[in-house]
Amino acid sequence: MTRHTRPVLPTPTADIGDFTERLGVAWGVSRGVSLIQYVAWSEGGGLFSLLAQRGRMTVNEMFDLLPFSNGGLEALLGVLASLQLVERDQRGAYRLTVSAREFLVQESPYYIGATLRLSQNHPLPTAYLKAPPTDETTSAASATVPWSPLTTYSPWTPAERLRIQHARNFAPGVVAARSGCFDGIRRLIDIGGGSGTIAIPLALDHADMEITIAELPDTLEDIRTILAEYGVDDRIQLIPLDALREEWHLPSCDAMLFGNFFHFCVDTECRDLAARAFAHLPAGGRIWIHEVLMSETRDGPLLAALWSANMAARRQGCRQRTAEEFRRFLDDAGFEGPTVVPTSARFWLVGARKPPL
Repeated sequence: MTRHTRPVLPTPTADIGDFTERLGVAWGVSRGVSLIQYVAWSEGGGLFSLLAQRGRMTVNEMFDLLPFSNGGLEALLGVLASLQLVERDQRGAYRLTVSAREFLVQESPYYIGATLRLSQNHPLPTAYLKAPPTDETTSAASATVPWSPLTTYSPWTPAERLRIQHARNFAPGVVAARSGCFDGIRRLIDIGGGSGTIAIPLALDHADMEITIAELPDTLEDIRTILAEYGVDDRIQLIPLDALREEWHLPSCDAMLFGNFFHFCVDTECRDLAARAFAHLPAGGRIWIHEVLMSETRDGPLLAALWSANMAARRQGCRQRTAEEFRRFLDDAGFEGPTVVPTSARFWLVGARKPPL
């Protein structure tokens, strides 16, 4: 394998999250669709019309009258709230904003919904629906939203997908690695560490830190290629592991990292991951979770809402979570003192320590 000179990485100063939100697409998470598409799906499914009629409704009240699944409805409402098209009150009920009432309700003289549907024709993800579409459900929803299934995850090869994920996450990873959270750690295992977006800057900045990435077996060669491009393939050990389905046979460590891992897990899997990490770590060991966090009211920020909508489309029960949800996972596993540290691009490090003996 060709060795490469280890670069000196400058710390990024611009926030890729701001740039991504201006683009209006959660690119790199899955296929990614435009912000307008989420609005068109909501309008075509009858969400705006229903809120215009009822005034204020909870998710459960809307669920009974709309064709969307619970996960799909929450995903759409998160994006709409981030776009300030709906507002959520303290009891969790939603209502339309003035902009939505004037431009997205068919009875308004200023309605533009038909234009949205003509310009946005991505099919609605089947995960957003209560059941496979039928003539009856499409009619009930207004028969204007595209109901055919969203095609598979992406047309990218595994190597291309890894590169896309690396490009999206590397700048926030460098900021996370230089946050001070990993100072003093001697042996780190990065579970599902992907291309090494945090492991690479840690290896470059901490010559004495032992770093292991545990990833799916069929990704290791592509990961090794990326590590070599930064000259750290001799510093980072790669271990094959399907963390959700296999027993963990890992080297000893004093810290574990999960970057962009929990959002593709259902709650029971998140609890299991936290419990496994607790069992593997020594007394005083640390766990860190690097994720884009939803607000506690699940109405933003926009980037988190877009990512959450894409996670919900890929797998039922998956979503971006709040800091409090992560604290509960860690508390339930036995960790103490959860801390939440901002990094970059709407990412946060949520960490906790295993109690001493």
